[in-house]
Amino acid sequence: MDVKPLITRTEIDRTFSRLEQRLRAGAQKLCRKVGARGGNSTRNVYWRPVEGIWLCFTRHHANRYWCAYGTADPNTHTSLSITVEINPPKLDFDRRIGGLLVADGSDRVFLAHTGRIGGGRKGIGKDTFLDHYAGPTWATITWPDDVRSKIILLADVADERLAEQVAAFVREVELFKALPWAKISKPSITNHGYFTPEFEGRRRSFRLNTVVESVCNHGTVVRHLMTLLEARRFIVSNTRGRDLEVTTRRGALHALVEVKTSALTTDISTSIPALDNS
Repeated sequence: MDVKPLITRTEIDRTFSRLEQRLRAGAQKLCRKVGARGGNSTRNVYWRPVEGIWLCFTRHHANRYWCAYGTADPNTHTSLSITVEINPPKLDFDRRIGGLLVADGSDRVFLAHTGRIGGGRKGIGKDTFLDHYAGPTWATITWPDDVRSKIILLADVADERLAEQVAAFVREVELFKALPWAKISKPSITNHGYFTPEFEGRRRSFRLNTVVESVCNHGTVVRHLMTLLEARRFIVSNTRGRDLEVTTRRGALHALVEVKTSALTTDISTSIPALDNS
């Protein structure tokens, strides 16, 4: 899928206003201290209990919209730590900023992220995050200076599941930052004991200029299987190439799980590479 960034002030502001309105709709408004660079400040935050995230937006920055997200319930926390910022530029483009708004050839507009994750600790950064990111929602962006690169599509701004899709990315960043980076430098065949949730929701794929819309339940099924296996005291993890790995407490591979939509030959054959790696 190919996209281009929104670059005019008018189209960015219009799209950001729509994004802000949709994410705030139905959310609980509270006033809390929010941790940011330079210290804490008291701000209005919007808590979405169904998705389990709060958000805090401001338009006061000179070159970007400041958009912070976190997972702690503001009803039980008076001070909130930021999990991730997704800050679209107000004008033109800036690859140093993690967040951005992009459009495809069908004039659909998406909230996206370059993968630049800050954290203030060794191992927390873009390269490491992209190495461990398991979500399949990638796109190729062509920048105004003709540079092409990969970005992560978070959500269609018009999608009814916008908040769920943004929340899935926030939780994935949270899990990434919690990994023991002193012991893990690159994804391995067996990422013992760590599970990264997949994208859940509605995805659109683009072939022959036709938008094919499908409901993606794969991530939901894998997540439920993981929960059931852990309830039985199994150690469960996943990698980019494998849906679920069941390992012993010593790290030995015990079983592999691949989730497919049918028992057709094509589905079975696409499972074989993951099994062959064992």
